[in-house]
Amino acid sequence: MRFYVLFIFFFIISITVLAKRSEKNSEFGVLAGTSYYTGELNPNGHFRAGYIHPLLGVSFRRNFNTRWGLRFSAFHGNVSGNDAIGYNFQQKSRRLSFRSPVTEISGQFEFNFFSFSAAEEKSQPYTPFLFFGVGVFRFNPKGNIDDSRVINLQAQHFEGKSYSRISISTPFGVGVKCKFNQRMMLSFEYGLRKTVTDYIDDVSTVYSETQLQRGNSQNKDWYVFTAVSLNFRLGKKYTSCEFGQDQSKRHHKRF
Repeated sequence: MRFYVLFIFFFIISITVLAKRSEKNSEFGVLAGTSYYTGELNPNGHFRAGYIHPLLGVSFRRNFNTRWGLRFSAFHGNVSGNDAIGYNFQQKSRRLSFRSPVTEISGQFEFNFFSFSAAEEKSQPYTPFLFFGVGVFRFNPKGNIDDSRVINLQAQHFEGKSYSRISISTPFGVGVKCKFNQRMMLSFEYGLRKTVTDYIDDVSTVYSETQLQRGNSQNKDWYVFTAVSLNFRLGKKYTSCEFGQDQSKRHHKRF
């Protein structure tokens, strides 16, 4: 946890320094996609039928130049797991399941492989990109009793432990951006979230009463977002020589 506290501290400092140096070239985006999780109730699967759920979100991006940008995002999706569709007999015999909403607020640095900007006419029309950052998310695992009554799994204390439903994640991933004109862009991204909690699925150690094994506390839970984003650039129209320059340099170039 100490590493993540330090990471957040330096992340905020970096945001402050870079934001002061950046031009006001910003974008607003709306996102739609899918979400799923990997953990004790889905240890090996990606994009498995029955685990994928819809995702919605919004974003705000500040571009420092044609290579680097900073994005703030808010996502809301759902995740689930079910031993009944597990890979092996041991998992199926455990007979656990859950589902949970996941709401995330995060900040992410983005790096474009090609020079890319909707504001700059001569930049590339598309680019692959990487992103990495830090986020805070909220989850709330629920389950069924007798296939009918829905219960809050955290409140049951099956493992005799209390845990917070708010935790920290480390988002990172890849994507592709393309632009239609100087105002509108489209992007696709695949992003994994490494977390510091093992209780998104309410399964981590052993039953408190019987000491029978439930999960593996050494492996933290992950969740994954894939999204298509439609982005709209805010602010005035730039020329190629103006993008990324400060006001004094811009006036100097004009005269």
